[in-house]
Amino acid sequence: VELPTLQMTASGINLSIEERPDEIQFGLEAADLRHGGRPPQTRPLAISAKGKIKSNVAEATLLAKQRHGPVEIRGRLKHSLSSGAGRINFEVPKVTLTPKTFTLADLYPPAAEWFDTALGEASAKGHLLWDKGVLSGQMSVKLNDVQLVSDEFSLKDVNGIITFIELIPLVMPPRQRLKGLVSYGVLGPMPAQLEFQLQDNGKIAIQDLDLTLAGGHLNTRGLLETEKGLSAKASIGVKAVDLKELLQLIGVDGLNGTGKLSGTIPIRIADGNFVISNGKLRALGPGKLRYGGSALEKQLSARKDTAGTVSKVLSDFHYQKLTMQLDKAAKGLGTIVLQMEGSNPAVYKGHPFAFNIRIESDFDKLGRIAFGGAQTFSDALKRAQKSADTE
Repeated sequence: VELPTLQMTASGINLSIEERPDEIQFGLEAADLRHGGRPPQTRPLAISAKGKIKSNVAEATLLAKQRHGPVEIRGRLKHSLSSGAGRINFEVPKVTLTPKTFTLADLYPPAAEWFDTALGEASAKGHLLWDKGVLSGQMSVKLNDVQLVSDEFSLKDVNGIITFIELIPLVMPPRQRLKGLVSYGVLGPMPAQLEFQLQDNGKIAIQDLDLTLAGGHLNTRGLLETEKGLSAKASIGVKAVDLKELLQLIGVDGLNGTGKLSGTIPIRIADGNFVISNGKLRALGPGKLRYGGSALEKQLSARKDTAGTVSKVLSDFHYQKLTMQLDKAAKGLGTIVLQMEGSNPAVYKGHPFAFNIRIESDFDKLGRIAFGGAQTFSDALKRAQKSADTE
């Protein structure tokens, strides 16, 4: 039997019917139900149903089992024979993903190339509706402690519920949210929250990526996957990030300190080039800054006496105010301008000073986080898109 609306074919069908005075009872079995897509949306299923027809309405309980796998789909059907409209409410009890016995591809074949390894638990529930040849449906999928691994990155302890507002084909509403730990390259693991959408054209859009890093919170907005390569416009929101860890993240030789900073770092990624435009961070309160790098000597090379004094002051500078401005063009080094007010208790009896210091940095680690964060999910999405495009 061909089911063109569902792109499915059923074979090995057995039907039993028992007529009673006020109703008809029936049983239905299909030994093999297959999806005809490329790749198929499901592994082959065996179907059974038991129900009745009364007052021109059919009702039945349904059970679909993978022929070679643990997945079960349990449902309840109600269909009007007069109007042709009906509904199935269904649920998929929890299944456990393993590298060998039950893979992500066994659960959802189009995902075969998304990740190298998938572990964890998943369950689902939803419904299908039909009326006059129009089919629609919704489904929510719950993920528990899922681990997704590819060659260059991994997502661990992934938890959350994702919703599909259409089932044929699968479509998500905007801003589906998952939380977990992300690692890529030498970075991580970092707590992360991803917001994304599977669109009706089969493309997956990343809409937000939040990272917990350096004792604070980094939010990247507007990450986009383009046809011509990875490009992104994002605003990295920095909230109460530890200054010492932030300086290590930025990569400034000889500079460290204490305190918390917040602000925004606008970034742009185009064809792999990392750009920062007028990023501004501000200390949330007093703290300490210690600097022993070479930037001061270069800036004050004509005034060795002044350079010596400034170096002493900055060896243990207790700031009351501190701001940082970050800029980087597509090519070459970037710059950090430190503007600070404060004193060194051991120099000139704590006399107050105000400094503007310009330091060069390649922002290597920050760039890898921003670019790598986009690249991490982009790599997975490319795999997903490749699968979607072959359907």
